[in-house]
Amino acid sequence: MYRLKKKSFLIISAMALLGLLLSGCSTDTANGKIQYDHVAMPEETDDRLFSDAESRRDEWNRLKPFFDQVMAEDAENIIIVSHGDLLSVFNSMFLGLEVESLNICEMFGFAGGVSQMIVRNDGKRVIKRISDMFFVR
Repeated sequence: MYRLKKKSFLIISAMALLGLLLSGCSTDTANGKIQYDHVAMPEETDDRLFSDAESRRDEWNRLKPFFDQVMAEDAENIIIVSHGDLLSVFNSMFLGLEVESLNICEMFGFAGGVSQMIVRNDGKRVIKRISDMFFVR
């Protein structure tokens, strides 16, 4: 029997975890709408929003050992919960991009979004869903 997937990741932003725990409540119950983070981002990989903040390269370097460990895991299903900006760096790593790619493209989802990524037996990496808000009514 051929197994289609080798490893499946469920990537959850920290807001999504809260939403799932609250049984699908909106992140803004006052007006029933989802609130999205509109935060200014650095223009270049080595830029910092303020003097003691991490640059995108700093985030990449901090995340890389974890990413390598997760990719080497023999587990079939892995759940990762984090904040959105670090998840965008994880997404870039998953796609096989280099840190400098963050200067020309970025991948951000909705605050609270859930993504599913699969590494097939042949090594191909597949994003099945990205930033899905299925749990919000």
